[in-house]
Amino acid sequence: MARKKPEPVRAVAIEKARRLVTVGPDPWPTAVSGVVAAIVRIQPPLSASDDEVLRLCEEARANGAARVFALPRPKPEIVPQKVQEAAPRAIGARAAVLELVEESASKDKPALRELCERIMARNGL
Repeated sequence: MARKKPEPVRAVAIEKARRLVTVGPDPWPTAVSGVVAAIVRIQPPLSASDDEVLRLCEEARANGAARVFALPRPKPEIVPQKVQEAAPRAIGARAAVLELVEESASKDKPALRELCERIMARNGL
């Protein structure tokens, strides 16, 4: 039995489709207009307050939007960029041990330092 040749994909106009409008986050608007019968997605930036988002939603509804959705704000960076730039340079294990010896509350720091030096030498540090 011979296989049928697939028909080429045809473009079909979608009737009664609503326009989709995305508002924000860059630039964050102060007003929403021209959204009559449209579906409006409000995409707030991280800095937008709940009151600002609510005000834009209400304004879009008042201007005739069919549906209004407020999308979630983007999540903040786990480590802010400024902290990443100012992060201290990592030190080696030997330097960390000697730094802890100096910061210790030991009464005999030279003996503690000597003990740590022997342990580090035995372990190849």
